Amino acid sequence: MQKAHPKRRVASQSRGLRKRAISEFISYAILIGLAIMLGTLVFKWATGMANDRAADLQNKVYDRDICKQIGLSIQSVCQNPQTLNINLTNTNQVGMTGVLVRMYSIYDDIQPEMREVNASLGPGQSRALTMTKQGTKRRLEVIPLTVKNIACRERMAVAEAVPLC
Repeated sequence: MQKAHPKRRVASQSRGLRKRAISEFISYAILIGLAIMLGTLVFKWATGMANDRAADLQNKVYDRDICKQIGLSIQSVCQNPQTLNINLTNTNQVGMTGVLVRMYSIYDDIQPEMREVNASLGPGQSRALTMTKQGTKRRLEVIPLTVKNIACRERMAVAEAVPLC
């Protein structure tokens, strides 16, 4: 029986290594391709979600036509050591779902105390609000909230002096 020539054996082994190297290369290429496809799908999904959220936010923020139809006035305001009493009137034709109240203390706060009050006011209605507070207040800003929960800052009512009750 003839023995295989040593150079032929090396050649046949190197062909086997080449086949394994090619299959390993193909598996890496497939793996990288899958990762790229998955990344692309996640990116498209995330940008779609972000665009939807931005559109919702834009409708909330930039729908200012309803703010032109809201009117708010402070009829009276006074404070006790622990409470603040405000009488509000809706002076226009659109109802409000609530108000944001900013309270500035006599010490020139950098950040005023802010409260959201769920006090619905129909057109022409008045309402008395009583809320707890800390310290003596010198200025109030009352911002109406629309049905879509839009804060109409341009229709804000202001009380410059807050007397004691």
